Amino acid sequence: MTHPDNRTERAKEITDTALEKAGEFAELAGAKAAELAEKARERAPEFLDRAAELAGGAVERAAAAVDKATGGRFHDYLSHVGEKREETETAPTALHNPPAEPTGTTTPTTPTEATPTTPTEATPTEATPKPPAEEG
Repeated sequence: MTHPDNRTERAKEITDTALEKAGEFAELAGAKAAELAEKARERAPEFLDRAAELAGGAVERAAAAVDKATGGRFHDYLSHVGEKREETETAPTALHNPPAEPTGTTTPTTPTEATPTTPTEATPTEATPKPPAEEG
């Protein structure tokens, strides 16, 4: 039978080896994840553009089907929906217009002292109507 201290030492060695290997694998996984994230970031706009095209077509077909089924009763509303869809297609997106790179200047993030304000309008308690007094 082996001595308990030897088993403890052996367990520590195995644990150390496992942690070392885990660190190596985590490093490799992180590098691969960064690589895949960059590829996804590069390709996302084309997939989103295609999805927007398909969704736009689906909206047009659905509006036409509803218009036909209702005999044109909701034509004005449906054309308004179509206009809104076109507006969103032409609106800039974050993927097409990424935020500007930081310039190196920072804005202080420390909280400032609260400045007392003076009421210029009626306070909420003054503006809230009071219930009539009960006669009794």
